[in-house]
Amino acid sequence: MSIVNEARAGYIEKAKKALLEKLEELKAGKPIHLSTGMIPPPEYLSAYDTAIQMLEWTSDPVITLTATEFRQFVMDEWDWLDTFLSSNSSYSNTATVMYAALSQKRSNFDF
Repeated sequence: MSIVNEARAGYIEKAKKALLEKLEELKAGKPIHLSTGMIPPPEYLSAYDTAIQMLEWTSDPVITLTATEFRQFVMDEWDWLDTFLSSNSSYSNTATVMYAALSQKRSNFDF
């Protein structure tokens, strides 16, 4: 299961629980703050779709990538990866594990 699907399912479950709890408080006559503070999990599939479409539309036999493009499209290291994993880790165990591993990897290179 992709992180996005796992996070969406986790978000829906947590949101349902939070809303049901707030509904019970309202039924009990308690004034409540309606905000749950929950943010839907982000996804960046359009970045992949754009890259795939760019390759499908070109007739060039050789594709030249910048270092940044290589890092993103080949190594799957995107500028938004930290935000994606940290935001989705609230709802996805896979994102939590990947975010911890990424943080550990980066801390090993701190000078």
